Amino acid sequence: MNTSSTLLYAIDLGNSSAKVSLWNEEMDKWEWTQEPAERLTLDEAKSGAPLVVCSVSNKIPRIVSEWTGPILSLGAETNLPFNSEYDRNGWGSDRMAAVAGAFYRNPKADCLIIDAGTCVTFDYLDSIRGHLAGAISPGLNLRAKAMNAYTGRLPLVTFEDLKPNHLNPFPKTTQEALILGALGGWNVEIKKGIERFKKQKPEGIVYLTGGDSRYFEANPKNRIFAAPLLVFEGMVHLWKWNRTCTDSNG
Repeated sequence: MNTSSTLLYAIDLGNSSAKVSLWNEEMDKWEWTQEPAERLTLDEAKSGAPLVVCSVSNKIPRIVSEWTGPILSLGAETNLPFNSEYDRNGWGSDRMAAVAGAFYRNPKADCLIIDAGTCVTFDYLDSIRGHLAGAISPGLNLRAKAMNAYTGRLPLVTFEDLKPNHLNPFPKTTQEALILGALGGWNVEIKKGIERFKKQKPEGIVYLTGGDSRYFEANPKNRIFAAPLLVFEGMVHLWKWNRTCTDSNG
């Protein structure tokens, strides 16, 4: 994995979207992030630059299969800088990267990492024992799709441009009722997850990431932080860690 390049490309292939970021190792900062990942072409990418891939999708973009530089695909064989009690074969690489991002932000802290995407995932990072796994439940759009798919007449609703604070607490239409119900249950579930964590770890840190995390209000005073690039942060640090492991092994 040795490379003289200071640029690292990172592609996050989720269930509903694919994003790509460019990390400048020398400057220690993000150059840009864009979606969809397919907008990046080999002609635009720096030849020979390394790539780290996090994928929970069965569709692999052509650019990954044709990449000319070294590639690290996160998975069961990826070296981790922390212990995990979770089944590595069933642990999604997006969750792995998010936990790694939290670990590198605060390696000695107790953390709850909530990734609100297609599914809502809860991962617990203990300052002593390491990653203790968590829970998985349907995300906002999955809840809406289920109500539409398994009923005869309920319409499919979406959450684009949704402003939760402007929702009518007494819906006058079926669409409003579906949105309020899906969002309300989703919101309560996340709040309860945070409450359980805080009872056990009062000084623990909560990180919120994922596309739908914008619908949940972060509160830095209560050590609840929005971290929209947490998965990408973890991808960068796992690349560095695995490069170090490879170099140390000759």
